[in-house]
Amino acid sequence: MSPFRGLFLFMDIVEKQLREVAEETAKLLNFILLDVSLFRKRKGNLVVFVIDDDDGIDLQDCANFSRALITEIEKRNLLDNYRVEVSSPGVDRPLKYLRQYPKHINREFELKYTDGEIEKNVIGKLIQINNDKLSFLIKDQIVTIEFDRIKKAKVKVSF
Repeated sequence: MSPFRGLFLFMDIVEKQLREVAEETAKLLNFILLDVSLFRKRKGNLVVFVIDDDDGIDLQDCANFSRALITEIEKRNLLDNYRVEVSSPGVDRPLKYLRQYPKHINREFELKYTDGEIEKNVIGKLIQINNDKLSFLIKDQIVTIEFDRIKKAKVKVSF
């Protein structure tokens, strides 16, 4: 086995363990873990976490998550020589969980969803959420889409 293959396997295992710890920490603090990325740098490892919650994430939320997470990483001795970055999702990041939608009611979305066998790309305004059904105003027509049929949804940025 090449040394690079061994390094990649090690990084995959560590990233999986970091994701598990981050998911536990996010659940404890009532956040949503959106992403974990581990980067090997010359000056050590960089671990980037992206979190969200029902009302959005602020700097204090990122700091609280970071402190709790670092405590767990240290306790479990997962990494040496590392740096943690925690951020909120950017406006260009697609929504991943149903829980992320309510704070975006009355905002426009770029949507990709399936309607039977057909995949549709539309722009619509989120007007209502009822359990797992989301209603969008699309070209003066209300279209209700089950969450599991949505393949990609991104809040459309307007200035």
